[in-house]
Amino acid sequence: MEETNLTENILNGKSLYAFGTSIVNGHLANTSFVEDICQANNMTYQKFCINGAAARVTDPNNIVDQITNAPEETPNFVVFDSIANDAY
Repeated sequence: MEETNLTENILNGKSLYAFGTSIVNGHLANTSFVEDICQANNMTYQKFCINGAAARVTDPNNIVDQITNAPEETPNFVVFDSIANDAY
């Protein structure tokens, strides 16, 4: 990934929360795109995503719980991936 000039980068120092499934979590990868973007732009991030998460509220790994359990602090950016669990 190309290095960005952080003195001119509007993302520098911003915060990001990531919610969703294994796609956002980076399942079976060394890092996810969330880490790649945040590290390249000197951003802080918290990932709440869970492998196997689903959009269905009745699913024990539902994404609504990820959002509900996140800190109340408002991040500058949110990554949200909500699909039916494709693992099964």
